[in-house]
Amino acid sequence: GGSTFGSRKVNAAMNALVQQARTHTLENEYNRVTARAIGAEVQVTSALAGVTLATPFPSSNSLADQLKMVARLIAARTALGAKRQVFMVSLGGFDTHDFLARDHGGFRDASNAIIPGLLGKVSEAIGAFYDATVAMGVADKVTTFTASDFGRTLASNGDGSDHGWGSHHFVVGGAVKGQTF
Repeated sequence: GGSTFGSRKVNAAMNALVQQARTHTLENEYNRVTARAIGAEVQVTSALAGVTLATPFPSSNSLADQLKMVARLIAARTALGAKRQVFMVSLGGFDTHDFLARDHGGFRDASNAIIPGLLGKVSEAIGAFYDATVAMGVADKVTTFTASDFGRTLASNGDGSDHGWGSHHFVVGGAVKGQTF
């Protein structure tokens, strides 16, 4: 019934390919996995069709785009039959050996408008996401946290920082009991 890459013909061809019996066990398993993925995509697309978020999300922010989709999936949880969901989103570019203040903190462009850096984008995105969980009435059931596979040194290398041990992270959500360990 649907379309793949905007084409019903491509969709029909994909369905025909994954329904063909193959002589190799791995090819047959690949077909089964692909068929399940196509079925899941149809189910998710259908569930998301009925979702409208009241919370505005910032534009030109890839992390906000990802978190908006997560918020939409949370809103569609009943239609999807999901009781517990785990989502992973990412934002790269933090490995700044140079231009730390500009890349992390932001800058003013030629028209003197403030262009948020990475930390500003994180703040905008997570703020909008938290607001969306509040609007959906699930803030106490959703916990957002940051994680990284490396830290930065506290001392400057002159224009940035180098790889170090540990790092600072935060946890956001209605069930978080802040300022306690």
